[in-house]
Amino acid sequence: MIISCLDLVFSGLDLIISGLDLTFPSLDLAFSGFDLTLSGLDLIFPGFLDRFLLSFDPIKAIS
Repeated sequence: MIISCLDLVFSGLDLIISGLDLTFPSLDLAFSGFDLTLSGLDLIFPGFLDRFLLSFDPIKAIS
């Protein structure tokens, strides 16, 4: 009984996530565009991507 309830909860979460994916398909395009921009900057300025990623502090981003 508990397992079937958990299965329903997780299938509901799966539907919500797939619904969000359908609702925000442009986010996927935006992030892939951002990735391409960073890669292009890394080609123009060697080492840019490494410095960018090292300067990102997730603790500061959360707070």
